Amino acid sequence: MGNGRYCLKGACKRVLSNGDTLTLPKTVAEFLGDELLLFPNILFNKRFKYLYLFNEEGFEKFADAYLGSLDVYNSATLNAYERSVDAVYQASICVRKDSRNRIVIPKDLRKHAELERVVYLTAAKNVFKIWAEHQFEMRNADTA
Repeated sequence: MGNGRYCLKGACKRVLSNGDTLTLPKTVAEFLGDELLLFPNILFNKRFKYLYLFNEEGFEKFADAYLGSLDVYNSATLNAYERSVDAVYQASICVRKDSRNRIVIPKDLRKHAELERVVYLTAAKNVFKIWAEHQFEMRNADTA
């Protein structure tokens, strides 16, 4: 697997068709494959709401990186990690990309991430993030 950052430069602005359907850029769709996982940002910076999007291999790398970021020298930390990964699996939704590189984002995930008509897609290594326009602008204002 390559690096998702190389198939998407910067942020990609998209419009959700029918209020729930995201058309992925061709390079992103090819990178991810057909079977995808979506889940809400419930582990990290909870100030910003967005969705993670990746394939199974990307999820495994993400989980490994998360584990590597923890101090797992005691059972309490390991148990906390396991509960976090379980929470991600439980909150994850499998979606299938169609032949036109579109995915339907379920209503509960759209509500969590406050997605409306305009969204932004960003890449970081093996994971992509789907942002509501106002969340993306707020994040960029904080980093400026």
